[in-house]
Amino acid sequence: MDEESSYGSDVGEFSSASYNSDDEDLRFAENPDLAHRVMLMDDAKKAAEYEDILKMTFVSEEEGCNFFDEYAKGKGFSIKRGQLRKSETGSLFFRQFLCSREGFRQKKHFNRCDQKRRACAVTRCGCPVEFCIKLDWSTGEWCVAKFVNTHNHILATPDMACFLRSRRKIKDSTRLRILSLQIAGLTVHQILDVLQNENGGYENVGLVPKDLCNLTHRKKIIKVHLGDAKTVLSRMRERKESEPDFFYKHKVDADGHLTHLFWSDSQSRLDYGYFGDVLVFDSTCRVNRYNMPIIPFVGLSNHQSTVTFGCGIVTDDSVDSYEWLLSTLMEAMHQKCPTSIITDGDLAMCEAVKAVLGDITHRWCTWHVDRNIASNLKLPSSSALKSLVHTEFAVEEFEDKWKEFIGSNDALKDNNWLRNMYECKHLWAAAFVQKKTFLGLKSNEGSKSFHNNLDRNMSLLDIVEHYDHLLARMRRHDAELDCKAFQSIPVTTTGFDLEKHAASIYTPKIFYMVQSEVMKAMEHEVIKIVVGERSRTYILAVESQDDDFVSVECVGSPKIERFVCSCQKLECEKVPCSHILAVLINMKVNCIPQCCVRERWSKNVKRALPSNEREMKMYQDLSNLSSKIVHLASKSGKRYLEMKEVLSKMLEKFEQVECVDVDKEENVKSKEACSSDKSQDSVPVNLDGALREKIKSFFNERKKYKCGFCEQLGHSVRTCQLRKEASKKGTDEGEVGEAEKE
Repeated sequence: MDEESSYGSDVGEFSSASYNSDDEDLRFAENPDLAHRVMLMDDAKKAAEYEDILKMTFVSEEEGCNFFDEYAKGKGFSIKRGQLRKSETGSLFFRQFLCSREGFRQKKHFNRCDQKRRACAVTRCGCPVEFCIKLDWSTGEWCVAKFVNTHNHILATPDMACFLRSRRKIKDSTRLRILSLQIAGLTVHQILDVLQNENGGYENVGLVPKDLCNLTHRKKIIKVHLGDAKTVLSRMRERKESEPDFFYKHKVDADGHLTHLFWSDSQSRLDYGYFGDVLVFDSTCRVNRYNMPIIPFVGLSNHQSTVTFGCGIVTDDSVDSYEWLLSTLMEAMHQKCPTSIITDGDLAMCEAVKAVLGDITHRWCTWHVDRNIASNLKLPSSSALKSLVHTEFAVEEFEDKWKEFIGSNDALKDNNWLRNMYECKHLWAAAFVQKKTFLGLKSNEGSKSFHNNLDRNMSLLDIVEHYDHLLARMRRHDAELDCKAFQSIPVTTTGFDLEKHAASIYTPKIFYMVQSEVMKAMEHEVIKIVVGERSRTYILAVESQDDDFVSVECVGSPKIERFVCSCQKLECEKVPCSHILAVLINMKVNCIPQCCVRERWSKNVKRALPSNEREMKMYQDLSNLSSKIVHLASKSGKRYLEMKEVLSKMLEKFEQVECVDVDKEENVKSKEACSSDKSQDSVPVNLDGALREKIKSFFNERKKYKCGFCEQLGHSVRTCQLRKEASKKGTDEGEVGEAEKE
């Protein structure tokens, strides 16, 4: 009986179906003879496997490579290509494949003096495994010439094999999926999470974060091969040609470097016409490769969601840069000036706003005000000042509260920052801005969504693509809200016809605001009516507050022309207040008068499209139709010739007809400017500290450090001269003491 058959009955105990690796040590310890026979069986399997591989043939060199790669996957090692040989005619007839740990790292790489980064871990250990195939000229097949399967290192387990270099390959379908997810705004780790979920585990993905970064970097290099600035301007030029109402403008310095850029598409320009009454202007973000401020211009839509009007990039945050941006914005928006504006508190920005927009209603973002208070004052002074920022006091009461606040601490009297803040009180105190038109906005939180997911390595092209992605997301959300507004009606609760009318004209978000005012109106009572020549004044009292009276003037008879309420909610937030609604209920009016309905909050604000939008719509329809026709015609030579002939005749016919193009002159200027464009990439701006989103100081004062040793301002403990002298003196005394002891 041969050796194999002598232990064949015991082999079944260790088949793949019944073998339990957790009990391996226990079984072998109890039965050493069994362990020996299993080892012999493994050796026999390896010998049979070795013989089978030597007999294999392949149709091509690539098939042999794929086989050895799959073999390496099962064993737990990675492969690499070795030597190759070619005939005199250049035909490949020999190829060597090796274990990736073959050979050794050269000694010169261990003792490099100019090395700045930490050396990579050593992976090569002289593994002798190799797999060689050669071409059999007589049969045309590739056969195995040499095979060594003995490793000198530990092989990877199945859960680690997916991270080996030769196993990490990005398929074409996966590559397109990755690029699509990246355009959608997903980060590297989020993309990996999606791929892991779709492929049933990380071991089936075949990627690591570095592979994704390399892929995106290669794509980025291909995109900006002409230069970052030139690529961006080229794309905007193409966008202008395909979208006539697209607007962009740029500026370069004396050396040809791009310093200023602003762009706004056709829909953004239309949105400004609808919702450009309140403008939010923020420039706190410098997170990009060039450290340049990125400045989105945003507002509030009829759904109270963020709407974007355009975006600008400038070299610095100087007055000239802000003036150029605001002037360009006004040029793009046909010189339509907003009613009010919210900024982040930069004094240069304030000067630019006053220079370009005149005496426009202006306030600072409360979020930035709170952050500056926290960085300049300590508790409890900071809390007291925040109360003055947010509480809607009367002006006289605010002055009294301010004096009380300053007098509460002697250190506050000599605080220059507080003195400057008081001089600008009309820009941040609720007492001075509460009766002005800001539609309920107090901060520039709407522009913060643009600053999310920005990266310090972002190029100009990355910023433009990031902006387009966010713009598409906002418009998708806005379209969803439009659909909800037109396809549903909010539920009314009070039973008044006024509420039902409000549900039919306002968007749901605004209706719920009006509904709240209707419910408050039920608590008001008209106690007196003063009749004038063309107006009537209603005096209202709130049931819960006996000493609180409000006057509402109704102008026009019999048709109501306008309402004037002492609370001024209609003027500030552009929705009828509870006092006006109480008067309408008293007058038994069933519909909200047109004078109280602001078009910017209605459902139908976007229905009246101008002619340029009509042209854009026709262009888009024809583009979609023509792309389908061209795609079908390109599949057949006969269809291609037929389609080409039809298009040529139509083009000749249309060119003979003179068409009035309102943007012809502008397009010609744009093309001439682009043809002579020699713009270079922007020069990075040097900044102190980390390139993060910074909170600006309103008055550009450098924070004074207080020394913890001498308690003097202007330096820290580390640079304190008195501490150094005291330390030196202590050292000298210690040396003298030691000498005396000796």
